[in-house]
Amino acid sequence: MGMYLSLRGIGYKYGQNTPLPPTKKMSKIEFIGRTWLEMMVCFLMVDAVETFWENMVPSNNNNISIFDQSRPWWERYLLSTAIHVGMCAVLYGAINFSYLLLSLIGVVILGHSPSNCPPAFLNILQAGSLREGWGTYWQQFIRRTFLVSGGYPCGWLAEFLGFKRKYGYIFGSFLASGLFHELPLRGMLDDYRFDWRITAFFVLNAMCIGMEEIWTKMTKMRVKGWPGRIWCAVILFGAGQYMFCTY
Repeated sequence: MGMYLSLRGIGYKYGQNTPLPPTKKMSKIEFIGRTWLEMMVCFLMVDAVETFWENMVPSNNNNISIFDQSRPWWERYLLSTAIHVGMCAVLYGAINFSYLLLSLIGVVILGHSPSNCPPAFLNILQAGSLREGWGTYWQQFIRRTFLVSGGYPCGWLAEFLGFKRKYGYIFGSFLASGLFHELPLRGMLDDYRFDWRITAFFVLNAMCIGMEEIWTKMTKMRVKGWPGRIWCAVILFGAGQYMFCTY
C-alpha cells in the first residue's frame, strides 16, 4: 500500500531518478504549523480566484471564453492573461492543498517523519527553461505514469527510426500528458468537443524543450536566467491561454 501511494517513489528504486524539492529539517510541531498555514494560503488563493472568475469571466450564450470580443484588443488579452494566471493558481492551490492535507495525515496520524513529505512544488516562476520547469519545479506525482504510457514506447520507436531515445521520451511523455488531461473531459462534460487543443499544448512544450536541446548543442549555452524565464512565460502564459479555453 505504501509503495502504491508513493507516487514519486520516495524510498523505492523506481523513484531514484525523480527530482524532489529539498526538505528542510524541522520538528513535527513546526511541520504541522507550517503545513497548516500553507494550506490556508492555498484555500484563500483558490477562493479569491473563484470570486474573480465569477465576476470577470466573459460569457455569451452559455459558451464561455476567456477572450471577450466586446473589449479592445489590449484589454481583451490583458483580461485573458489574468484569467489564465488565475486558473494556473487554482491548479497549483488545489493540488498543493490536497498534498499538504495528506502530509498532515501521514505525520500526525500515521507517525511518519516530516522528511518523508518533501514539498510538492518549487517556485515555477524561477524556472529558467521549460525542461527545468516541467521536470523539476512542477509536481512530479504522475511523472512515471507519463513515462510508462508514452515516454518509453516513443523512446523505443525513436531509437528504431534512428533518433536519440531521449527525444522519444520527451515527446511521448508530453503526448501522454496531453491525452491524460483532455480525454477525461469527454466523460465530465456532455457537450465537450474533442478539439485537441490541450494535447497540442503539451506536444508544443515537448517541441520547445527539443528546441532548447538544439540551442544548447549549437551554442554550448544552456537556456537559463531571465531570457529563459521570459521564454517560459511566452509558452506557458501565452500559448497556454488557448488550452484553457477548453476548460
